[in-house]
Amino acid sequence: MDTRLKYKEHIIRAASKGLEAAMELRRLWGLTPAVARQLFTSTVAPVVDYASNVWMYAYKDKAIGPINRV
Repeated sequence: MDTRLKYKEHIIRAASKGLEAAMELRRLWGLTPAVARQLFTSTVAPVVDYASNVWMYAYKDKAIGPINRV
């Protein structure tokens, strides 16, 4: 939360952490789609979804754009 009690900074930070985790998965070669999906849901999704039940209703779809890009 910033000084105006908005979650924009948190959304940007969560998106950048999620993107960083997703880029680490790119280094793994030869994965089947099922294994890649399982790795994504077990490593990237929790990073992005952390505390989302608090801030997801505070923003419309435009503000959550960085999260959707991950």
